[in-house]
Amino acid sequence: MNKEDIWKQRDYVWKYFEMHAAQRMKIFNFYLILSGFTIGGFFTLQKQFLGYKWLSILPFLQFFLTVVFWLLEVRTKQLVKNGENALKELDNQLDYDIERINAEIFNLFQNDDRIMDGSKKLWFIKLSKYSYSDCFNAVFLVFLLLSLITGIMCLYIGYK
Repeated sequence: MNKEDIWKQRDYVWKYFEMHAAQRMKIFNFYLILSGFTIGGFFTLQKQFLGYKWLSILPFLQFFLTVVFWLLEVRTKQLVKNGENALKELDNQLDYDIERINAEIFNLFQNDDRIMDGSKKLWFIKLSKYSYSDCFNAVFLVFLLLSLITGIMCLYIGYK
């Protein structure tokens, strides 16, 4: 493949990567907005006290939404990773004028991989350089646990 073809392929792959990376952020933002409505609805209904059995619907709805959006996050992460891998391969095929520039600077995805691989860990917790997935997963896990605990507590109080 000649250099011009590689750049055309790279442009196509970059658009693919860019679209799915933007989609990933939009999905997460939409999840946060829906979660805000669900949590706000919970506290509004709690003040009106319709009974804890019925109130438990909202935490379980939040649990369900979290699972669905977590699955969407896993899928969009795969799509973004597809774009990253293709860009890495195309970057490797480009031969930069080594005498004039440092070619490694332009291999952004490989550089990021090296940085992430070099981050230190304490048990299972990374001490630096968190990825989007790490942060999203933390949010999803907290929402899953809190919504499940809140739903079970509402049912328990409602049937007590």
